[in-house]
Amino acid sequence: MGVGLLALGFVALAWLNANRGQGAGRLGFSAVPIWRLLIDGLYLQVHWAFYRGALAVLFDDLYVGVFWGLVLACLELLSSPFWRRCWRTRACAGDAWLLGVQVLVSALLFLLTHNLWVCLVVHWALSLTGWGLGRSQR
Repeated sequence: MGVGLLALGFVALAWLNANRGQGAGRLGFSAVPIWRLLIDGLYLQVHWAFYRGALAVLFDDLYVGVFWGLVLACLELLSSPFWRRCWRTRACAGDAWLLGVQVLVSALLFLLTHNLWVCLVVHWALSLTGWGLGRSQR
């Protein structure tokens, strides 16, 4: 819980710092329904768990599997033209940044807890934080 709360605090502080003194803000979040956040979070966590699990079995080492799974997830994000374009779009730059944070936090949480459900709950909490920040912008 401590790592999840720490991540929530960092997301909120970073968003406030990035938007300090800006009328419209620089880190925007797209308007999506709340149910989509839950489905996307479930999909992403299961997707990243396959990376971690397959590599942990392949190397017979959980630490190596988690970190190489993190590398694969980051490479997947970096190769996505939608994710890269979102960095340059004011309306969804916060979404791209938040997804990068979620990849890192999920890997660290899984390494510490070995529990996908904890990763999923923290992922949803981070998504809901971004969703709430995005609603406060409008």
